[in-house]
Amino acid sequence: MRLGIKLGLSLTGVVALALAFACVLYYVQYETLFSSLQRSRLAVLATSIRDAVKGGTDLGLALKDMHGVQGVIERTRALDPDISGITVFDRQGRVLFDTDPARIGTTRPDTVAWAAASEAGAAWYLAEGARGVAGQPLLNSFDAVLGGIALDHSRAALFDSLERTALTLARAAAGLLAAIGGAVVLLTVLAVRPLVRAARTMERRLRRWPPGPGRNRRWSAVP
Repeated sequence: MRLGIKLGLSLTGVVALALAFACVLYYVQYETLFSSLQRSRLAVLATSIRDAVKGGTDLGLALKDMHGVQGVIERTRALDPDISGITVFDRQGRVLFDTDPARIGTTRPDTVAWAAASEAGAAWYLAEGARGVAGQPLLNSFDAVLGGIALDHSRAALFDSLERTALTLARAAAGLLAAIGGAVVLLTVLAVRPLVRAARTMERRLRRWPPGPGRNRRWSAVP
């Protein structure tokens, strides 16, 4: 019985490791998928602002004179509650339009970093803790960089979703492990019991070996 329990517990440990590995793999895949969807949504919003601005720059308007951009970014921000602010800046990082009017005309370290990221001429994304910034460069008709757009958003929703997913996985794994572990131990005990009985029977026979001189004449000495 003890051997069966030990084997059952060992097999349960193997099952626990397999479940833990599966949960970690699923968690990583979920995090990657959720984060990718969040970035894609922000990229679509940034692209819509870029296209609106591009219509004016293609007509020869200076970026700083396109006052209609202010209304565009305010309407875009209202589409996503996770967006904390939208900024349109020039190549030097000076804020031209912002959903926070107090920032217009200022130059901050983060806007300078965003301007540097936009110099590559491609979409970019920066993440730091619970804060993420998705950006798009603004190009003229000759593909020269004029500045960029930055969508500053909170990643709290991502972290909350990941926390709920981790708790759900932990509960599901614990329940599954309890059910499987009990079944594994029981089946192992039932499977090992006949083997233990056979081993004990063989042990008792071996203890009586060799037979005494009077028990079996075949083993008596030949004269």
